[in-house]
Amino acid sequence: LLSEWATVTDDGDMLPIGARFLRVGIERGVDDDGGVRASCDQSSRNVSPLKGLWQQCEAIRALSRYAARHASPQADATLQRTLRFYKERFVDTEYGDVFAAPPRLDKGDAWKLDYHTVGMCLELMAREESNDE
Repeated sequence: LLSEWATVTDDGDMLPIGARFLRVGIERGVDDDGGVRASCDQSSRNVSPLKGLWQQCEAIRALSRYAARHASPQADATLQRTLRFYKERFVDTEYGDVFAAPPRLDKGDAWKLDYHTVGMCLELMAREESNDE
């Protein structure tokens, strides 16, 4: 959001703030396997074992944006790990679509919407377009 705000308003002061938020999120919220924790406390202790779909999608979206638009090497390295985690755990390579919350095999319930997945895909497509230029 801060990256978009900086783009829309031409307020460059927001980019360093957004980069700091992202750095702390990476340090406290991304596990060694690349998965993004659903929640952790201020000491980085995992308070939930869940690594849900929307957390992965929104993290990938932010990481992709900062890697592509703001040349963040830390975001790019973390993006690759998180994408690998997402593809291995959430993508159903046999029947398509994504799982709501592995290891559960359901793909839909009252709480699963494609909002986060579509937003992630749009950001990744924008990254590819900027790489093509």
